[in-house]
Amino acid sequence: MNTGQGMIKRMARPLKLEKTKMINVDQSAETGPSKYQSLDDATMMTRKRVALNMNRRFPRLFRLSKNESENEQAKRDESH
Repeated sequence: MNTGQGMIKRMARPLKLEKTKMINVDQSAETGPSKYQSLDDATMMTRKRVALNMNRRFPRLFRLSKNESENEQAKRDESH
């Protein structure tokens, strides 16, 4: 689950909060059908939105091409 490490360092505050939420979601998924599935989708969308906003505000920090960001998204989806 270390695919997003660089992004966490770049925008520490908002992503750490959502990271803990995602860990809880993963733990609940082990026990059976997760009732937090919608929350997980919501966190993914917020992470994406935060990344996009930060990208718009500080383009120098986030030089992700479309391809790279899609690859990261795919890795993240596999980890769930």
